[in-house]
Formats: sequence, structure tokens, C-alpha cells
Amino acid sequence: NLSLVKAGDKNAVAKVLNFTLDKGKQGGEQHSLETHIDTSNIEPGSYILMLSQLNGTSHDVPLTIHPPNPRLSNLPLRANLGEKEQTLTLHGSGLDRITGITSDGAKWTLAPAAAGSNEATERKVTLQLEPKAHKGELLAANLHIKAIGKSLALADVVHVVGPRPRITDVRASFPKES
Repeated sequence: NLSLVKAGDKNAVAKVLNFTLDKGKQGGEQHSLETHIDTSNIEPGSYILMLSQLNGTSHDVPLTIHPPNPRLSNLPLRANLGEKEQTLTLHGSGLDRITGITSDGAKWTLAPAAAGSNEATERKVTLQLEPKAHKGELLAANLHIKAIGKSLALADVVHVVGPRPRITDVRASFPKES
């Protein structure tokens, strides 16, 4: 029997999970099993995966269910060549859970998430392009997420564009007949 129960909740009802064994039922000694857990209707938090064997032995495996990964909706961001640094705004969901961003070709500095924000949908970031960046390049990035051991790789996060136009001279001009 395999079931999932919320850790620390004495009133929680265990949810029985279907599973398959690596050698099938009646296959003798088993070394692994596979199950699928639909987390769309489960609150994020700590859970216990309870495995009960036919001989009465049971094993509890701690399990953490995380909220959905952060999503960025305004990609690719545009970054101009020739700027020492530039402040950009990320839009999406779960942005408060991002603890860092890394990529080849740029250095990222995240602004702190707004105090008390839960499920932040906007967040500032300062970007410094490395000298090797060139116009037309699309930079990938890795999002580092709170309580997740592996970073989330995203392609085409920053589009490197040419330098911003600069005003180099201003002259007053008056109509001939005034």
C-alpha cells in the first residue's frame, strides 16, 4: 500500500496512491516502484509518503511539495550594448521565490522582493552585459529558486540590442520670419 499524508496534521486523511512495481505484481523481490502524484490540488508543504508492505513492515519517506516554478512572461528582455548596467523589470508569477539568476555573458543582481509579497508578479533586476556580448545575441539564463536544489534553465531570456542613441549636439534654430 502507498499513501500520501500531510506531515504534522493529525486530522489529515491519507491519500492512497496507485503504483507499479519494476518486476510487476508477484514478481518476487522488488527494488523500485513508480507512482504519479497530481499536485494540482495539493497545497505546497511537507508530506509523508507511507509505504506499507504485505509483511506489515512500513516505511515513511519525507516529501516536500513545492509551489509551481516561477514563470517569466515578458521574455526576451532587451539589453543595450554600451551600458555599464541597466535596470530591467521581470513580469510573471512566483518571482518572490527567485533567489538568483545566472547566465553566460551577463551578471544579474536581483532587487529584494517586496516585503510581505506572496506570489510577486513584478521584480526589478540590474543587468551588466559582459564585454563579449554582441548585438543580436540571445542569452539563456538559470533561475535559482528558493528551496529547490536544481536551477531552472530558460532559453532566450535576454536579447542583446545595439547601443542606445546618444544626443551629441543641440543647436537652437529660429524660423527666418518671426
